[in-house]
Amino acid sequence: MDAIRGFALLGLLSMNLVHMANFELGYVAASPAHHLDPFFAMVNSIFFDGRFRSLFAMLFGAALCVQVANASSSEQAKIRLKWLLLFGMVHGVLIWPGDILFNYALSGFVALKFIDAQRAKLIRYTAGFIVLPALLLSILLLVDPEASINRSSPEYLELVQRVPNTYWQLVVNNGLYFIIVSLLIPVITLWYTAGLMLLGMLLFKDGLFELNTREPTEKINLYAVLAIVLSFVGFVVERKVGIAFFEGIDWLLAIPVALFYIVVIKSVMRASRYKLYTMQVVGRLALTLYISQSIIFVSYFHFIQPEAISKWDRVDYFAAFVVATILQLVIANLYFKVFKQGPLEKLLKWLTLRRGGHD
Repeated sequence: MDAIRGFALLGLLSMNLVHMANFELGYVAASPAHHLDPFFAMVNSIFFDGRFRSLFAMLFGAALCVQVANASSSEQAKIRLKWLLLFGMVHGVLIWPGDILFNYALSGFVALKFIDAQRAKLIRYTAGFIVLPALLLSILLLVDPEASINRSSPEYLELVQRVPNTYWQLVVNNGLYFIIVSLLIPVITLWYTAGLMLLGMLLFKDGLFELNTREPTEKINLYAVLAIVLSFVGFVVERKVGIAFFEGIDWLLAIPVALFYIVVIKSVMRASRYKLYTMQVVGRLALTLYISQSIIFVSYFHFIQPEAISKWDRVDYFAAFVVATILQLVIANLYFKVFKQGPLEKLLKWLTLRRGGHD
């Protein structure tokens, strides 16, 4: 599970980078766009966007099962979720409003209510929580499609002029965005994320996250191939027609691709002598690295090199993602040669045990 968590953590950055530069609009292409933009947009849509978020949420649900089993009670897991909620609020306001910890903590409280549910009930609620929000999102986007803009559009030029140039302005902007995002969470993402966590619980109980179990590899591979093909079709249709209806459907297609990543990681670990140790240590340092990603790139885009917001193309973001991935792998491995636990991981554990009466 550490290796899967590390893989998901590294992949999350590929989606977050553009929103760390421009939280409100995400990636906005130049006019004319860079000739490699369509290729990287396609790769991102099929293999990255939503895939790692789904993988992380499923793993979060599986981790809840482990935490409750180790504590023999869900109380300690609830305490941990409360602290993650606070971590998410601090991260969202002081650093970057695209935080996932706050949403994951809220969804975790919902998922915990089903920790001891029978399999049939778990399957029903998993399907309902995942499918209904995805379809609702597609309908909402069909009714109110996003306007197509580029870096020459008045909307973009106005937004660039409002980019914070002091930390205080950044905090004020973050606070406003975080409030808006928090109010929207209960509408769709809370339930969808909770559904992915329930799926993670279901898969954990079926042994998918155990190295010595044999998952239905052929079925997962088939579903993943179909999802990749449909994702490609949806990507082409959206670019040709300009309708964002496919976004909600893509949430569903992300799940088999995420499962495929789990199968691949397990296969590599079975064949590897060192069991993907490099990826495992990244997973053990996931919280620290996640917050560090935000601190570094938000600082870069807003204070060190703000002109990058208007100059970087998709190839630049992808290059930054690759460099950051390599650095995180190196840093995590060097860190665990000296220490046994990440600083934020240690703080979260101490706070959880302290509140749970285990000083």
